[in-house]
Amino acid sequence: LMSGYVDPDLDSLVDTDGWLHTGDLGRLDADNYLYLSGRSKDIIIRGGENISCAHVAAALTTHPAVAEAIVVALPHAELGEQVAAAVTVRRGIPVSTDDLRAHAAKTLGRFQIPTRWWLRNDMLPTSASGKVIRRNVEAMWLERGATDLIEIDN
Repeated sequence: LMSGYVDPDLDSLVDTDGWLHTGDLGRLDADNYLYLSGRSKDIIIRGGENISCAHVAAALTTHPAVAEAIVVALPHAELGEQVAAAVTVRRGIPVSTDDLRAHAAKTLGRFQIPTRWWLRNDMLPTSASGKVIRRNVEAMWLERGATDLIEIDN
């Protein structure tokens, strides 16, 4: 695979057998085909329940008022982590966090429904390839105190 990283701190990702631990999640089917299903960092562990950020975000984007959504883990004193959704709202379509919670409850388990919301008019920060940068959203949110942030003007 490789002999190591230039940054010695990253060498811990390669185990003693030479395997590189990327954080990717996947499964092998009966014919040994590998299917990637996400990243270990994209999992929220809330009180022992594993929650897929992508699954929750996909459920939220089925609401007509949601242009885009990203789900992140925010710290929680008792549960370890909590589900937080940053949502870009389509202009002209009024929506509240109560509306989004009710919509999410139609397809998600109770423990998967976000407990923190950030409703935004502007698009979320993206990389050059157009993917939302999760760590930037988490950092922006934590800088503001990890509270519910309502910033819409519909």
